[in-house]
Parts: sequence; structure tokens; C-alpha cells
Amino acid sequence: MNNKLASDSPSLSQRALKTARSLLFYALIVVVGAVAGNLWMTRNQASGPAPELIGQGLDGKLMRIDYAAFEQPLVVYFFADWCPICKLQNSAIESIGEDYPVIAVAMQSGDLDNVIDYVRGEGIELNVINDQSGTLSRNFSVNGVPASFIIDNSGIIRSSTRGYTSQFSLRARLWLTERGWI
Repeated sequence: MNNKLASDSPSLSQRALKTARSLLFYALIVVVGAVAGNLWMTRNQASGPAPELIGQGLDGKLMRIDYAAFEQPLVVYFFADWCPICKLQNSAIESIGEDYPVIAVAMQSGDLDNVIDYVRGEGIELNVINDQSGTLSRNFSVNGVPASFIIDNSGIIRSSTRGYTSQFSLRARLWLTERGWI
């Protein structure tokens, strides 16, 4: 009778397969939810041709970004000194900045001295534009930070995010943009 009970119960490999299928199903739900959430949050952000990106750099000089000058996709990263999620996002953006061009835009974070203090305090070593009035943010239809735009060298926004985005997700979007898949 013990042999019959042992043969009726699923084998270890069958249980492992069932567990793997369940995990895959739940992972798929999480991915679909994340994609749907990002699409909803970015539905009003700029898309298509990127708005002109001109503003005051931290050196006080006017920065005018020419999208065609970049061989790789450009990340335009909007952040604010008052945003706690931005503090978490900054290190991922810094890391991406080691491999891709990144322009950071300080959205309504105060005057130039305040932005310089924040950038130094956070250890941000990117090109930063101070958007004290929020004009650039409005041009890109940014209504929450952090927000990131991936722009190709023809000046087309290929992807955008709002809220915390993993470094892996941003790198995947950059990789897909380099290949012309998004």
C-alpha cells in the first residue's frame, strides 16, 4: 500500500515544474502591471519630436542641446531637490551616465546656488540644467518627478518614464533604442 501512495503523489520534478510555472505566471503579472502603470503615468508626457532643450547650466552659461550631436541615445532626466524618490533614482542615472549621454534637468528646485548645493551634496556629476521656472518641464509635459526621456539622435522621444525606474529598465530601453526597436 505504501508503494501505491508514493506513486500517486507528484514527483519532485513535477512539483518543481508546477512551482516554476506559478512563479513565471506571477512574474508576468508584475511585468504587465509595471508596463501598464508606466503607460498610464506617462500618457500625457511629451512624445514624438523632442522639445527644444535650452537652459542655464550650473556654470551659469546657456546650454543648448543638439540631439543630432549624440551618437548614442540621450537620456534627459528630470529631478527635483524636494523629491525623495529622485534621491533613490540619482545613483542609477549616474551609472547610466558612465555609458550614455545624460542631461539632468533640475525642475523647480530653486535658484542656481540651491541647485549647485543639491547636486554637490548628492554627488551628481552630470550636465545639469536649472529649470527654476518650470518652462522645460512644461515643454516636456512633466507633471511628476523623477521622469526620464530617451531621445534618439534624430530628436525623437523613443521612451519615457515617470517615477522610480530601475537601472535595468532604463538600460533595456536604451539598448532597444540603439537597435531601432522602439
